[in-house]
Amino acid sequence: MKKRNVILAALSVIVILACAFFMQDGEIAPKTNERTATIKQEGIWKDAAYLKDTELGTGKKTLYVEVGAEGQAIEFTIHTDKKTVGEALSEHKLIEGEKGPYGLYVKKVNSMEADYDKTKTYWAFTKDGESVMTGVDLTDFSDKDHFELVCSK
Repeated sequence: MKKRNVILAALSVIVILACAFFMQDGEIAPKTNERTATIKQEGIWKDAAYLKDTELGTGKKTLYVEVGAEGQAIEFTIHTDKKTVGEALSEHKLIEGEKGPYGLYVKKVNSMEADYDKTKTYWAFTKDGESVMTGVDLTDFSDKDHFELVCSK
């Protein structure tokens, strides 16, 4: 009986951790293939240039970039001949920022501002959910790579 209680307690912890992992700002984080057709244009999204998944460009390589903020996300499919993620995003005016000692400090993505000095938020840059150790303008990509830019505190 004692062993069963330990197993049930462990399973309860696993369920709680799984729920916490899939929750974002009090809501279930949207899944790439189950997003709503259009983002709610409120909060940081009120300034967004695009409010739904968008395909841009005509190049030979395809780059997927998911942009997330405040529990909502859209994905850009970019066809480009550029070498770096930053070049591909800049080509379509999807990012803005300032040059710094470590490359481009991205302050705007999809016209949405995340400026640590002003709002204590920043754009986290990841590839398949893992932190990228270079800036967007220094990160090369291969055909069909998937990156994320997520507004974070």
